[in-house]
Amino acid sequence: MQIVNLSEYCSYRAAVHELGHALGFFHEQQRQDRDSYLSIYLNNVTPGMEYNFYQTPINEGQDHGAYDYYSIMHYGVTAFSKNGEATMWPKDPNVNPYVLASGYSLSQGDIRATAAIYGSGTTTPPARNGKTYSGYLSGNGDSHIQPDGNFFNFNGGQIKASLNGPSNTDFDLKLLKWDSAQNNWVIAASSTSYGSNESISVNVTGGYYYFEVSSYRGAGNYTLNIIK
Repeated sequence: MQIVNLSEYCSYRAAVHELGHALGFFHEQQRQDRDSYLSIYLNNVTPGMEYNFYQTPINEGQDHGAYDYYSIMHYGVTAFSKNGEATMWPKDPNVNPYVLASGYSLSQGDIRATAAIYGSGTTTPPARNGKTYSGYLSGNGDSHIQPDGNFFNFNGGQIKASLNGPSNTDFDLKLLKWDSAQNNWVIAASSTSYGSNESISVNVTGGYYYFEVSSYRGAGNYTLNIIK
């Protein structure tokens, strides 16, 4: 048994990150092969925090799978910066630097590494069938990213979502996917009928996605149910 101590202000992502340490994970940017994938700028690091960027000795741990910019164990590009400048930067030009440390769940690489360590028979995360999220849109043009302000990693297959908003308003629902070629989020599917009850059911390829709930007209509470 291990005890994980979390601040009352700890975010969901940070909690998953700390549970990753309990599983036995080091930070992704401390991998033995990281210099092939990441530039480190120690001159921008707050004095005394340099150890967060030291590579894990080979006798203390081993790398599993390919380097994973999207790992829950990866720090952001300005982590421990003393001046607001980058302390690390992806060498792959197709990777958006600001995607690092922005996810909220285990990446597929994290899941495969867990399987490599513990012998799990699956690398597929459990479906979150019927997971419902809620929010309040304040008026025309207001929008939310769901689930809970984050994108999610999806292996591919069918995604369903249903939006229920207040009467006498017009709320819209869109599914966006990260396009590394365009270095931007693009619309994968949308439901923008007049009114506030929208639904999406679409088969998609693997990648990073999020739902956008927006108010075309009016304000009020909504619920969003996601099945994948």
